[in-house]
Amino acid sequence: MDDQNLQNNSYGQSEGNPADVNATTNAFGMGEPPVAPEQPMYNNTYSNTYEQPVTPSEPQKNDTLAIVSLILGIAAIVFGCCVTYLGIALGVGGIICSIMSKKKQKSGMATAGLVCSIIGIVLAVIWIVFSVALMGWLAAAGFDISSLM
Repeated sequence: MDDQNLQNNSYGQSEGNPADVNATTNAFGMGEPPVAPEQPMYNNTYSNTYEQPVTPSEPQKNDTLAIVSLILGIAAIVFGCCVTYLGIALGVGGIICSIMSKKKQKSGMATAGLVCSIIGIVLAVIWIVFSVALMGWLAAAGFDISSLM
């Protein structure tokens, strides 16, 4: 546009008939808002030249023996307080499964199974010792313990 048209053409209105609407004005006689120039698309990843690239690791497979040892260890804790001989048997099974699992692959679940199994066996042994001591104390006090067995 030249200077003459710029002076006559204020606020985006066209010259001549106000009903004429050109491509730069809207129905209200006002100019279209300016369009921002397109921004280049940036990659949002941060790269540090001093760090080594991290390769995605293979997801760990769940070891069945580790899961079994954890289940047996928890069951050994539960049954170690109630059914002591079953608690000891479950604890021994949990220890065996945990050791076999650790030979194949080191995992936290196998370690947790080993710890739970040991705790279950210790609780069962403590409960047995406590029961024997209680029966001996009751027998020494003159109670008939044959009905308790």
